[in-house]
Amino acid sequence: MRIGRVEIDRVQSRWIRADAHEEVFVIVESGDFGQSFGWEPGAVARVEGELTTSATTRSSLIVAVVRDDGESTASSDRSSWGRVVAPEQAPVLTVADGKLRVQIFHDAHDGARFGAVSRLDADADLDVPVHAHDASVEALFIESGDGTMILGDERFAIAPGQVIYVPAGVRHGYVHGAEPLRAWQIYAPPGPEQRFRGASAPRTTDPP
Repeated sequence: MRIGRVEIDRVQSRWIRADAHEEVFVIVESGDFGQSFGWEPGAVARVEGELTTSATTRSSLIVAVVRDDGESTASSDRSSWGRVVAPEQAPVLTVADGKLRVQIFHDAHDGARFGAVSRLDADADLDVPVHAHDASVEALFIESGDGTMILGDERFAIAPGQVIYVPAGVRHGYVHGAEPLRAWQIYAPPGPEQRFRGASAPRTTDPP
């Protein structure tokens, strides 16, 4: 898995390509990059194959590339190439007694094969108990928050813009700070995000 922020100056085109064993997830933070495909700020696109799109205003993106082990025989649905999910299309799931709101943008339910992307919005007093995902790696892109991450034997402060990579099988957790936590969460392969579906019913209010 590779993940990072990409800044695009106005009036620029970009070619995005995923081979047969990749999915590229593009999170649009700001700007009009991908507008011709219906992308908008807050939306998450999943690209299988290749496409070219452009920006007319300065745009900020979070881009994650997820690969399988090179042995998958799963076939992609060409209708999903460039598929985008807007914030209002991702139901808000409330868990942890309402202290955590989760929006699952892409997972196996909508055809994702190699990864899943969710947005986490936690109250300032939410702690996440130490746990592990035996079969999936996890990446967290921190939007805001100042708590403490537990990763194996390490403890370290989180900060906006930070990427935290959690290998499969490594125990990890989170101790809250003074600020609410907001982060993008990516699993490869998908699977662990389904615990949110099982723990909550969609909230009927607008997503944050």
